[in-house]
This record gives sequence, structure tokens and C-alpha cells, in this order.
Amino acid sequence: MRQNRLAVVLTGLAVLACLMAGVVLSQAPIMQGGRPPALGEVAGMIAVPTMGAAVAAWAAWRRRPLVLSIGAAVVAVFSFVTGFSFGRVFLPAVGLLVCGAVASFAGGAVRDRSAD
Repeated sequence: MRQNRLAVVLTGLAVLACLMAGVVLSQAPIMQGGRPPALGEVAGMIAVPTMGAAVAAWAAWRRRPLVLSIGAAVVAVFSFVTGFSFGRVFLPAVGLLVCGAVASFAGGAVRDRSAD
């Protein structure tokens, strides 16, 4: 079960990395005219990757490696698609989610249905 703990910790750190990306984005002059984005704009920018990372963290906690992989893929695709503007700030979260998914699959984190 140690690999499952590793997956939970890594995906939890990915959620924090997405939230910290919001802090970085709120200070960066990335909007038209060189101004930093408003709070609502930042919330819109981090909503999809943060929810994807949160779903992946839940999946790691519940030992659902396939759902964890889907959450990681959502964040990775979002980071790739938005990579020319602000998507690169989510790359640490993508790396943590990929490592968490690998740890989840490597540990054989399939749920034991006999305990239910």
C-alpha cells in the first residue's frame, strides 16, 4: 500500500501546484495591454486543471488508477492547448500527476472488492 500513499501525496501536491499557478497567474502581466488578470479571470484560468487534479487526487485516495489517469490527461491536454499563453505554469502539476499515475499503476492499486 506504500505506492498508494505515494500516489495520494503526489496528486495532492498537484492540486496545490494548480492553486499556486493561480497565484503566479494573478501577478503576471499576461492580458492584453500588459495588465495582470482580474480575480475572476484567474479563477477561470485555473478551474479546469484544478478540478482535473482534484478528481485525480480523489481517484488516488479511492485506488482508482484509471480515473486518476483520466484526470492527469485532462490537465495535460489543458496545459498543452493553452501552452502558448499561460499553460506552462501547469507543467509541474502535470509532472506530479503523471508520477502519481505511474505510482498507482506500479503499486497494483486495484481496489480489494472483498473488503466491501
